[in-house]
Amino acid sequence: MTVRKLQDDILKLLRSDESDLKELGRYGREVVKEYYSSGRMADDALLVYERLLKRNNETDIVISGFYGSGNHGDESVLRAIISDLRAISPGIKITVLSRKPKDTAITYGVRSIYRVNYPMVLRELKRSTLLISGGGSLIQDVTSSRSLWHYLFVIRSAVKRHTRVMLYANGIGPVNRPKNIKKVARALNEVDVITLRDEESLAMLEEMGVSTDKTVVTADPAFALENVDNDKTSILLRNLRLTSRKYFCVSVRSWKSSEKNLNSDILNFCSYIYGKYRYTALFVPMQPVDAAISKSLAGQMKQAGMYAGDNLSIDAVQGLISGAEFTLGMRLHSLVYSIKAGVPAIGLVYDPKVASMLKQFGQGYYCHVEDVNLDALKGYADFCIVNREIVSKGLEEMSAQARQKAKENAKIAIELWDSDCF
Repeated sequence: MTVRKLQDDILKLLRSDESDLKELGRYGREVVKEYYSSGRMADDALLVYERLLKRNNETDIVISGFYGSGNHGDESVLRAIISDLRAISPGIKITVLSRKPKDTAITYGVRSIYRVNYPMVLRELKRSTLLISGGGSLIQDVTSSRSLWHYLFVIRSAVKRHTRVMLYANGIGPVNRPKNIKKVARALNEVDVITLRDEESLAMLEEMGVSTDKTVVTADPAFALENVDNDKTSILLRNLRLTSRKYFCVSVRSWKSSEKNLNSDILNFCSYIYGKYRYTALFVPMQPVDAAISKSLAGQMKQAGMYAGDNLSIDAVQGLISGAEFTLGMRLHSLVYSIKAGVPAIGLVYDPKVASMLKQFGQGYYCHVEDVNLDALKGYADFCIVNREIVSKGLEEMSAQARQKAKENAKIAIELWDSDCF
């Protein structure tokens, strides 16, 4: 504001006619009522004190998600979130809501409580400054409405307790039931920040009526994971007797429909690759529930297929995938690990999130599990093998960009946690 500008504004006001002055007075009164009434100012003052008191509690940030279930995707996301938050603020106090709190606490060096012990969850939210919901695909009702309601309940409970809320690199949808769409819109319109892992999730939020003014598209947190230990990977490959053999990784899961045909297609595809290129199919379970089908398919492959083993660590799975010629994956994070390592990725799509991830990185190589085109699948593999160097170089460049975007999530979270009390 300059002296000249102030002078011009005063003269403009003095020249205004009576109706303009009345409208200006009405607007001024409404602003005072909404933002400067005695009740509003008292509430704001109480909120400041409440947030200041939270600074001395045991917990700074609560992280809510599908943790403690042995799911590689969710655990890699949690590991990345905690690592990135601590890289910016080493002393930050974190509590994770988990299905297995003791295991989660030991693995990540955090405080952890049972995710559906709601009295404890509510107490934790009341004394924390920030709730992080995610990452992963939490806002969807394909798995079940009950799962969605759980995450929305945690979000709404945090808002009621004046705890800031951030959706952290979420993949949104599908949300199919009209009642659930309304619940999502009502809850998410009250959160402070939303970061998303892809553009399609942004479009889905807009479609459901969620304001996107406070929304940023970043990347899946797993892209920020540190690179694998090559020495440990070499030992693992030696134990699997794969040191001198080329292989490709296969991530499969049981599927509710057409499973017999799908399994047959996967076996035919793997046999084709072995017959033409002599690449071994290495079946890598991404969740404990994937072990049975992975072992079964590997067993049917005989010398052309192998099972990677039970209870593999995040580093072990990343290491195996990084050494593969390509990945055939149903599980989303098998494809994330592949892209992150510059390894060509071919998808078997059972959920829109899988196709979305592949398209985001220019990997238009996929078939839907309900209608697998075996010839197309073989063609994708032939192309990726023949053009591996070119495909890998493109993936390495895009994954480097994704890594930077993934780290933005933690920066946004820390800024929100450490912002002024208002």
